[in-house]
Amino acid sequence: TSSTWPAPLCCSGTLSFSMSVKGAGHYVVGGDADPSQVQNMSSLEHMRIRRDLTPTSSKTILAMVGLPARGKSFISFRMELFFSWVAVETRVFNVGQHRRKAETATQDASYFDPNNKEMKASREKLAEDVLRELLAWLDGHSEAVAIFDATNSTRERRRRVRNFVFEHNPSYQVIFIESRCDDPVMIETNVRAKLLKSPDYVGVDYEDARRDFYIRMDMYRRTFEAVGNDGEEDDLSYIKMLNLSSHVVVHRVYGRVTTNLLPYLMALHVGQRPVWLVRMPQSATEGEGTSPLTGCWCDAAMSAAGRRFAENLAAFVWRNEEVRHCRVFACTHRRSLDMAALLEGGNAGKRVSVHPLLNPMDWGAYEGISRRDFEERTSAQFFADFVRDPMNTRFPGGECYSDFVRRIQPVIVEIEQQLEPVIIIAPTSVLEVLYCYFAKSPVSKASEVVIPRHSIVEWRPSGAGFTMKLIQEADLAV
Repeated sequence: TSSTWPAPLCCSGTLSFSMSVKGAGHYVVGGDADPSQVQNMSSLEHMRIRRDLTPTSSKTILAMVGLPARGKSFISFRMELFFSWVAVETRVFNVGQHRRKAETATQDASYFDPNNKEMKASREKLAEDVLRELLAWLDGHSEAVAIFDATNSTRERRRRVRNFVFEHNPSYQVIFIESRCDDPVMIETNVRAKLLKSPDYVGVDYEDARRDFYIRMDMYRRTFEAVGNDGEEDDLSYIKMLNLSSHVVVHRVYGRVTTNLLPYLMALHVGQRPVWLVRMPQSATEGEGTSPLTGCWCDAAMSAAGRRFAENLAAFVWRNEEVRHCRVFACTHRRSLDMAALLEGGNAGKRVSVHPLLNPMDWGAYEGISRRDFEERTSAQFFADFVRDPMNTRFPGGECYSDFVRRIQPVIVEIEQQLEPVIIIAPTSVLEVLYCYFAKSPVSKASEVVIPRHSIVEWRPSGAGFTMKLIQEADLAV
């Protein structure tokens, strides 16, 4: 059977995908299934398999698979960033880092020769040591995601990993994530980034390091076995990604991982476009020294200072070649929509998306209380609960930060999938939470984030993370 994949899961606004079932629990995004592989099973059997694949396990191991320089560590870091942001304890366990600390032998390309039994045994032991550390860490948490960043490049190794985990605790879920890449430009870009940062090649001439690394990749390629290609791993749960997200295969994976992680993985790319966080301009009531909540705050017009900033920002964008053809995400408040209209300037090429999801956090009965008065003007019990657990303490009749993050999560996916620069115009409470994502900071600390009025907080990709730059209103005239 085939059905259109919902728009939020597409990895680009210009591409569409289909989802094709291939037997029990197997579907493809970005390509069609072979009809000969579709199995005839009863509804009862199908539902039994699906129930088994929708685990209640609160502990998940995401085990990477792939040759060197295929983006495994990039994906691992981004998954850690994403799960940490949604308040799930997450940690990456990188076998390569452990190898550099624990191994005393020479670690040039010859160390990875599959025919060298001594070095192969050493690599297997190092991987097992890291897996033991991972499981010990997982044991100490009530809900957590552990990312096993290693090549896991053979069926034998993957089977050993799965059995090792299940013997330790059969309730732990294991999902293999294979990152494949056949784009020579992308591979060369990954190789260059790795050589410039890897401790393996400190002090080594770049061309010598590059030559050695390509030999290392060839060593792995000799024995590499893609996940699920021969039918011998049909009992494993896995996600296969080609060139990050141009083609995605998902097998025996349902539940929270598909609803949360899969759309995020499909959005990832290595583009360098900036993301701008911009507070809504000052309102007329604020400009007059009145409470921002006097009257209908969401329909308040811009003050003279607010309009001046919005016009300066629009002029700056139109002069800036990099961000001229940007995507603008705006909440539904009047000042946000008015600023977005100025940025668009009547040009249909500058796309504006209005997102109700970007509307401010709902503080319920405590709406309008400033943070400096928070302790004095809320109940003693609520304040004590909030200090103890800021993520899950819900404002009376409103949201808690966990609710708020779940609400904004689709926006993060949409931001990540954009290839063009993105400008987000939203209230402070929204930008604080988005700031935590890019800064890899706990959302529980969101209220401590400072988003200056009439300025731009720019986040730009740097490796697997982001770097921040503050552009102030005075800079817009430059």
